[in-house]
Amino acid sequence: MPKIKTLHLKNYYGYQDLEFDFTKKGKAKNLVILIGENGVGKTSILDAIQLLSSASRYYGRDTTLSFAKYTYHNNYEPAKQEYQRELASQKLVRDENGKVIVDNTKGQLQTDDKEYLVAIMAGMREMEISGIWETPDGDKEVIIKTSGVVKNELYNGGSTECHYFIQADSLSNMGKFQIEEERANLFLDLAETIYGYKCSLDNKVDATLGMVGAEKMYFYVDLILEKPWGDKVHFKRMSDGEKKIATLIRSLCDPTYMVEYDIILIDNIAMHIYWKRHELLIKKLLSTFPEKQFILTTHSGILSKKTPTDNLYDIGKYKMLEAKKLGLTSSYRDIQKREKWHSKLIRKIFGKDS
Repeated sequence: MPKIKTLHLKNYYGYQDLEFDFTKKGKAKNLVILIGENGVGKTSILDAIQLLSSASRYYGRDTTLSFAKYTYHNNYEPAKQEYQRELASQKLVRDENGKVIVDNTKGQLQTDDKEYLVAIMAGMREMEISGIWETPDGDKEVIIKTSGVVKNELYNGGSTECHYFIQADSLSNMGKFQIEEERANLFLDLAETIYGYKCSLDNKVDATLGMVGAEKMYFYVDLILEKPWGDKVHFKRMSDGEKKIATLIRSLCDPTYMVEYDIILIDNIAMHIYWKRHELLIKKLLSTFPEKQFILTTHSGILSKKTPTDNLYDIGKYKMLEAKKLGLTSSYRDIQKREKWHSKLIRKIFGKDS
């Protein structure tokens, strides 16, 4: 199955023109950890990979309007009516070559005119995200622009995807627990490593009850944490943090996705997990699923310090390089100043740099 090697973001969310290389010695890395402060664009990278992986969904469709929300704009809300009115106030809209593509000098066009909005957006900056994928048949490229899929060498219009985005923080996902009997040992191995407690599964149910001729399939629908001071806590009585961990581990044991896909995307991987277990969690994932490519976001200071430099991507520093590349001197200096201030603050509080 494919793994992603490079990702190029142009006029996408908060990125104007930035490329990420996820390779080492020409091969896709099995671990990519994205760090940076809130709002810097970590989750946007996961979303971009998901979009490229799902390119076949948009094959042959004009996505100009639906992809407008992804397109870079320095006011960060291109879907608002105010932004549409701002565009509509332009009398002439020209393409990159200076050709007039919209003439509204007489004010005859309306802001709710779809063709008008499409034409105006075409005259603005166009989003382009692209990725190179490592496959058994060689490298493949996928390119998506605001108007739709430009190139899809992965599936050529097929419906297959190659990623699994684990949404462990979703309240709907955290509302119930179930794990297939065949995956119980794997689940318990991961759970005891991450929780740090002895864990057990209870309340086994027959998922095929009442289904004539169906092959029997059993699920456990309760998880029990055995605390070192003697208490036993069942899933329904767990804290939100404990439920989030159970949801994450359950997702990692789901054969529907973990067998089929090799790219695993996880947002806020270490949130709600005790800091002493952050590094152990990553090592356990890599040893348990050595063939997968994990692309993770985190605010964990432990992972920021313990992760090998080759696998760590500080998005704040990438944004600084982007500003320098684009000649945005003031932006570059502002980001650089902020990074220095952040390091100084940490030294003041903890007595050392992060």
